[in-house]
Amino acid sequence: MKSVFERALGSWYSDLHPAIQNRYALASTDNRRCVGQGQMRSVRRNRLALPVLWAGTSRNLLFPETGTDVPFQVRTTPFDESGVESVAYIRWFDVGPGRRFDAYMQYDEDRDCIVDALGTYRTLRTELRLSATPTGALHIETGDQWFVYGHRSIAIPRPLRAEVTVTERYDDDRDRFEIAVEISNPLVGFVFGYDGWFTVEYEDCPGLRSEDAPANLGEI
Repeated sequence: MKSVFERALGSWYSDLHPAIQNRYALASTDNRRCVGQGQMRSVRRNRLALPVLWAGTSRNLLFPETGTDVPFQVRTTPFDESGVESVAYIRWFDVGPGRRFDAYMQYDEDRDCIVDALGTYRTLRTELRLSATPTGALHIETGDQWFVYGHRSIAIPRPLRAEVTVTERYDDDRDRFEIAVEISNPLVGFVFGYDGWFTVEYEDCPGLRSEDAPANLGEI
């Protein structure tokens, strides 16, 4: 079975660094997950975004704290949700009590991209457009975004969107992954970002564990 990321990247997948290919090749039938440990050199934010960042802490959706050399963990767990291949992407930042950033992803054939359902309740959703850079790094940009309440979807106009760029590469000299994330908004400018490194291990994990599960396992 192809992973969510393999389906979204298509022919670009083979252009990724082999270590990145291995990290994102796991599917639910493998019964394994990838656990990364490292440090973020910097976690930063725009003070104008503080109200939104504080509101996100109760939903595992960003946070207001900043720091340098911040201990970091990322758990990437593929799972089957009602017959749909999915992956939980859970990030922990040791800058405050329980500061984490949760995302639950599925490949959407109609949109031909990953749909990322963010936070514990998955009410904020965004398209993720993936590509491989000439150096084998994984590059991600967001597209359309919307709120979901029950069976109702409300599109977010572009001036109010959180525009995200992610670059994940592999450093062969240090044998570790390097990541840089920046969130901006057309009106405010820079909102939140972090960059740093991590190493990974693979462990048996038959399905999504309770500590990484969203509050409501409804259809994404």
